[in-house]
Amino acid sequence: MIDNGFREACAMTAWRTNRGFHEVYKISLAKQYIDQWKRVASRWWKNTLHNSWSYKEGLLSDILSNQESSFLETRCGIISADQLLMTNQQYILDKLREANDFGFHTGLWEGMYYSWIMRAQEKTNKLIAYPHNPVYRTLQESLSSRPISATYRYSHVELIQANKRHKSELRHQQQSSDQISTLSFTNRHNKQSYEQHQNDTAKSSSFITPIQCLDFLFLRSQNITSDEQLSEIDVRSMTQKYCDFLVTNRHKIPFVEANQVVTQWKFAALEVLGKAFHSVHDTVCYSNRIDKSYQNLKVMCTVKNLSNRAMQNGLPTQTICAFDDAHDALYQFRVNIAQSRVSPTSGYGAFLTYEGCKVLKQSSLWKKKVLSGELVDTREPLTAVYTGGKGAAIVTLTGKSIHGDEYFYGPEEGIGMFNEYTLDDFEDVENITFSSKNTGCCMVELDRYAPLLPQDRKPDLIFGMKDFIFSHEPSSWRFDVREELKTNGGASYKQVVDFTDDTTGSPHSVARSHVAMYVNEVGHDENLIENVCPLETPRSVHYYVFIDKPMKKGEEVELLVNYGEGYEECRVRRGYGKSNSEGMGSDADNFSRIQRNLRDRMLIEESILSCFEEDIDQILDFFETRVWTGLAASNCGEEKPSILRRQSIARRRLYWLAHKLRIRLLQLCQNQSSNDLADYDGGEKCQSFNVGMYIFVHGWIPDDDSRPPYTGIATIKSISRDRFNKQVFDVCTPGSQRIIPSVPEGAVTIPSDEDFAGMSSIVVRTWLKQKQEQHRVQLRAKLLPKINNVFEWNASFIEQSASEIRENLIEDYRWEISEEILSLLARQKALLDPFDKTKFCQTSQTLLQNALHAVADFTLSNETNMQVLMNKILSLSSETANAIRELTGTASDRSMDIRTLSLRADSTDGCSKSILFAKSIGHNLSVEEFIDKPQPLDVEWYICNQIVMVVHPLISSIDWQSDGLISMFSLQLLCDRVGLDYNSPYLTFAHVCDTFTPLISLR
Repeated sequence: MIDNGFREACAMTAWRTNRGFHEVYKISLAKQYIDQWKRVASRWWKNTLHNSWSYKEGLLSDILSNQESSFLETRCGIISADQLLMTNQQYILDKLREANDFGFHTGLWEGMYYSWIMRAQEKTNKLIAYPHNPVYRTLQESLSSRPISATYRYSHVELIQANKRHKSELRHQQQSSDQISTLSFTNRHNKQSYEQHQNDTAKSSSFITPIQCLDFLFLRSQNITSDEQLSEIDVRSMTQKYCDFLVTNRHKIPFVEANQVVTQWKFAALEVLGKAFHSVHDTVCYSNRIDKSYQNLKVMCTVKNLSNRAMQNGLPTQTICAFDDAHDALYQFRVNIAQSRVSPTSGYGAFLTYEGCKVLKQSSLWKKKVLSGELVDTREPLTAVYTGGKGAAIVTLTGKSIHGDEYFYGPEEGIGMFNEYTLDDFEDVENITFSSKNTGCCMVELDRYAPLLPQDRKPDLIFGMKDFIFSHEPSSWRFDVREELKTNGGASYKQVVDFTDDTTGSPHSVARSHVAMYVNEVGHDENLIENVCPLETPRSVHYYVFIDKPMKKGEEVELLVNYGEGYEECRVRRGYGKSNSEGMGSDADNFSRIQRNLRDRMLIEESILSCFEEDIDQILDFFETRVWTGLAASNCGEEKPSILRRQSIARRRLYWLAHKLRIRLLQLCQNQSSNDLADYDGGEKCQSFNVGMYIFVHGWIPDDDSRPPYTGIATIKSISRDRFNKQVFDVCTPGSQRIIPSVPEGAVTIPSDEDFAGMSSIVVRTWLKQKQEQHRVQLRAKLLPKINNVFEWNASFIEQSASEIRENLIEDYRWEISEEILSLLARQKALLDPFDKTKFCQTSQTLLQNALHAVADFTLSNETNMQVLMNKILSLSSETANAIRELTGTASDRSMDIRTLSLRADSTDGCSKSILFAKSIGHNLSVEEFIDKPQPLDVEWYICNQIVMVVHPLISSIDWQSDGLISMFSLQLLCDRVGLDYNSPYLTFAHVCDTFTPLISLR
């Protein structure tokens, strides 16, 4: 009979030296590593050298000593190698310690157990080279300071070869080896009773109590594989075992906390079995907002070959497989796009479904690799440092064995930290939940948000203008990144990543194929659960899923992100911001939208006033090459009506933007002579010479000068012209200050940087400044003719549009032209905040709207008689004055109509109320007070402040000169039409309007 001592020695050696059992199972290696057991090994070698093993029935008596097989049969009920392999190891180790039949030191019990396992595996042709359990891992961690040795590499290769030899047998027996039971056996003395028990267990066992992966592994190690077993556990004893198990897995928690967890298991199992009288409430409090400290968590490794993205019915779908390397588990998710549940107007939303967990089969535990030491440097994230020039460097490592540790990694399609597993090595476990706070789990990468294309990266200056012309739709999708964007001119701008199309303002086709675009926002609704974190790199933004409350298999949640306070402007425009609940309208409300747009126009004008020639050139190039072409073709009718309307507004706003850029460019040209600009011929070079600038003289000296011709740098002292009207220069050489008179224009050129080699630093700095100014002169001459003809707009576009959206386009243009007029009045401070409800009543706002639309209709029509427009505005003013007098009359029921004259005011208790101005100057009363006790209103105040103060600035700002109407309009004329005394004390501001310069030209 085989002596078990040598087997035990081999198992312990494999264990402690991180070597395979079958590698150590050689007499020479045994002598090399275990000197203390040489005698045992030698005796075994002599006794068994010429004998062959004969396994006929697979009984333990064929592979173990009498003492060993007797122990397993009497105390554990195990009589065969298959039974030994299917029995939980902890159960056998506990029996060994209790019996102490072998007289071994307690540290050798595991060695004896593994020697049995090795012999049983060899008998059944089930090769497991690296047995894994908590004790084994603990011992293995003690070797972590030892780097990977050549011996370990050799054993790994040998094991792979051994697996290939047994491949056919393993495939044939895979099904039985995968179904490893954790049943604790009682005394059974025959094979029939064992098989009957296995059949009964398979029929009755079910385990659907929701638990995390770490807890599942613990319960499996305790032979608990069903809800029935879990419901019958002793909580206190199981808590202690659970604490010990967590310590071996580097996760220590207090006993009280562990006791709560175990108690929850038991009551959850009772609930599953229908034995609990009420539902078990989780003691953990979950928040609807993500604690930002969790952004520092690690991200789970995504198994790329098990994750994919596809399109279904025009919408993207995505499957995600995340790997938990601490417990060798695969978490599977699916993301679908469907109608959002946030609100009826939220459009599409992204929904995450948890599709379950797969854990590593016990029969595949031998494949696990543990890295001793650290990764080689090339395995760490590499940072490319670009030390010179502009742009960025792309680093690609190619070739074979570039890291030097490729032997330790499996194929690229493998699974695991070292690609050591395949999908067949995992089995489904139905009751494992997922939470980012579960041990071994963290955030799951959802998708890259932006940029998705090179053109998605834009300077903040250009993006702000693009966002404006496309009615602020792009700002709903933007993200700022830390990296600055450098232009060809070398200027640096704050960078924005924006995946909207440059011709529509809507997300482009590539963005629509990514699920991240469909993630909605929680806003200020505390009932919505934030579960997506946008994390930024210096130049990109990625979305990560963070699940707080554990998800069961098949459970679905809508993915929602929180953009914070920086997104509030977009919320207000869409109607779910804080100010919307306080009475502010969304962009669907014309008056509220115009108030916001007027502020944006002021900001854009301010930014343009700070632009220089390079900025204007960059802006014009972007909008001409990437925006205007698409807008010019936007009347084809192929786009959605909403996009066509947005594009039509963009055409008008580009026209307005070009006008503002033209004004700024003319300001920059004020100090430049017209001759300089006229000299530009459209080529690359524009040579303009001024006194004080550096030039390069090419071999010139006057005929009457005996000195040799001069070649080099010189400074222009004076400029004159010869009889052919060509420029002639008197120049001075640097350093010696030598004067060279009458240098003709043909003998000089603009110098290059190389010409200043060896010059003093003062001369070089002066030249660089001059060079920059010369470049700007060239840009001005280039941009002036271009900006006068770019982005032309005319009303014929409306007639070319489809009939079904023509009325909408006309209404859009009415408001656009009205907005432009109000912007001019606001800049001149002639009419501020015209739609502010604390300054102007509803009647006044309606009058202004009608007057502005009258001007817009005149602009959009073919009408040429401006007298018609003036009469229209005056008639509207007269009708409004008569309506005010009628409302302030003695009619009995004015409770509804009188509110159109009220203004909003804040009361002392912080609430707002509607007030009216009574006859007594300075006295006001609420609408309710007026209804209860009517009294005369101050009609003169209303006509002056709500009619004249609105209409007079508008009429005064229009240039009527072309039709000779300037003398026909006056404040006196307006007062006569509305029935107001020209000398009214309320008309102080109106008199100022008479000095306004006309700003609006309708021709």
